[in-house]
Amino acid sequence: MRQGMRAIFDAVVAAVRDGGEAKVLATELRAQVRYLFANCKLEPQADAALHGILAELLQSAQRLEAGASPAEEHDALHASLQRYGQLFQHPDWPLR
Repeated sequence: MRQGMRAIFDAVVAAVRDGGEAKVLATELRAQVRYLFANCKLEPQADAALHGILAELLQSAQRLEAGASPAEEHDALHASLQRYGQLFQHPDWPLR
């Protein structure tokens, strides 16, 4: 879980900071969410919480594919990544 969420965080930061392409970020979000769905085995309550966050990230990917820029999608992505930091213990996670 930590590997996939860190990859998502890093992709978001790079896209927003460097003005990355929306479709590239959307593709990375979808790839990492697929990875997380396939590889995370959590207790039911934690699994439900993670799935909620992943659903939000997929909604962001959909908006990016529809034409939103990474900067325009920043607030939604930030909120999802911050919620992850609040709900899960991830050492050195920058958003809480």
